[in-house]
Amino acid sequence: MSQKEETKPWVVTAVLKDDTTEFDPTKFKQNVAELFDKWQTQGKFLWSGPLDDNKTALTVFEGTDEEAFQFLNDYKKAASEIVDIELKQWDALPILSLL
Repeated sequence: MSQKEETKPWVVTAVLKDDTTEFDPTKFKQNVAELFDKWQTQGKFLWSGPLDDNKTALTVFEGTDEEAFQFLNDYKKAASEIVDIELKQWDALPILSLL
């Protein structure tokens, strides 16, 4: 009998690259929106939003290790031309859900 792999909370940070001067925000937003829609239509949790520095965005989601790394790869394909992207496991999320 196989066990279902455990889902964990993850956070992706996307920071506008310093050398980014001009880009097509419509294409960037469309690519990322399609990625997020694909994730959410599968019934998976995802929250994303910008920070007030006008160059950083956070995306919080739940997934297995394999799903998280696939999400990261898809995010990089969608946006790595203009943002630096980093994935971290977010251990604080279960604590926040108790509040």
